[in-house]
Amino acid sequence: MSSITIAATPAARAARRLIGASSLLALLVLPAWAQAPNARSAPVEPANRTIVSVLDFGADPTGTKDSTAAFNAAVKSAANRVAPGGDGSNTNSCVMVPPTQGGNTGYLISGTINLPNMCLKSTGGLVWIRFVPHDNNTDLFNLYAPYNSDTGSTGGELAGFQIVHPGPHRGRDDIRISSGNHSYIHDIISTGAGRDCFHAEPAATNLWIESLYVEQVTCWHAGRDNFNFTVADGMREVFITQTTMMNDTSRLPGRAAVTLDSENQQNGNYKNSSWAWIGGENDCSFGSSPNCVDLIQGSNSPYQPIEDINFFNVAIEDAVHGSHPGFAVGVTKRGSAGVGPVNMIGVIAYGERSGDLDTSQLSGWYRDCTGSNPACHHAFSTLQVQKEQGLSFANQTPHTGANTTTFTNSPCANGNVQNWLAVLINGTTYYLPACHP
Repeated sequence: MSSITIAATPAARAARRLIGASSLLALLVLPAWAQAPNARSAPVEPANRTIVSVLDFGADPTGTKDSTAAFNAAVKSAANRVAPGGDGSNTNSCVMVPPTQGGNTGYLISGTINLPNMCLKSTGGLVWIRFVPHDNNTDLFNLYAPYNSDTGSTGGELAGFQIVHPGPHRGRDDIRISSGNHSYIHDIISTGAGRDCFHAEPAATNLWIESLYVEQVTCWHAGRDNFNFTVADGMREVFITQTTMMNDTSRLPGRAAVTLDSENQQNGNYKNSSWAWIGGENDCSFGSSPNCVDLIQGSNSPYQPIEDINFFNVAIEDAVHGSHPGFAVGVTKRGSAGVGPVNMIGVIAYGERSGDLDTSQLSGWYRDCTGSNPACHHAFSTLQVQKEQGLSFANQTPHTGANTTTFTNSPCANGNVQNWLAVLINGTTYYLPACHP
């Protein structure tokens, strides 16, 4: 078989170059399925992509390995990618968390996930988080605004998580709000936080928490309070104001269902104010506080009241009925600053022995139930014995229940004169047999 040889003339060399270029062009326009596997390159992510998945950064949805670093890397990447100038301000970018695999396994998290002006959301349903910190001083989620100016102080968003604590340490707070305007926390269930399930507290001077919105968050079995809002001492220009709690649920806390605590002594307008709980339930059964909701005033500054506290269409209850000696909403005054007004509208409060609201320490209040304090108390009867000189309970055992009082070994022992004892039960006087000794 003969062969043809093309002489290396200038024209031949030009022809070879033309053939090579045509072949390269044909290769470049081939569809992806027609190219060899080793011709494909890794996908290049758009520089302006606004949605990032934690899986892109190595998070493990099976819960086999620790995903803390992956979550934080995803948050940092999203902030740097979409921000004007690349500094993360004013973006509120979102990082998505796909559902976990393997039932209740959940993402394994051992450290704090920081959300500086960022959003972290489930892509569907409640994503399980297994929080296994190495100590009891670590928070799970920390939401804050990295800038102090009004235009750079937007808070973050957190949504769609089921948090459990299977390890020997339960950490400190599951959700901590350190600063920011318009932070939004919703659709979360937490069981067994080490200290507080939800804790809002300005972290440093010139930081504030404003227009906080918390919706459909359920907290169970926190070591201290299920929900806590604290203005601590030692800082200036710090406050918590315009907070809305919408259809949230607090159950079985270690101390109180909700605590609002004012401790700042800096003699400035740094207060806990304009706070509302709308709908939902505050159950404080078995909690160590005498009250279901604690309003604690520790400040001596006249400019730092706990003011404009509101409860609308909410149940506040001690399901054990009478195990707590205090109020549905109680006040502890260690400082001279004011507390009030407190408003209770459409509230069902029952189970606490002292009634629905401690008005003795309030500068003002309103409630839409009628009558005296005990009359606003549902499902538990208070009994007061009106003493009469010369009467005694010799050999008689009192019994109290739902609007009933009975005595055994009645009316009187032989030789003792029978008389009548006046007993006040929920505002009505009943006369019972009693005996002179």
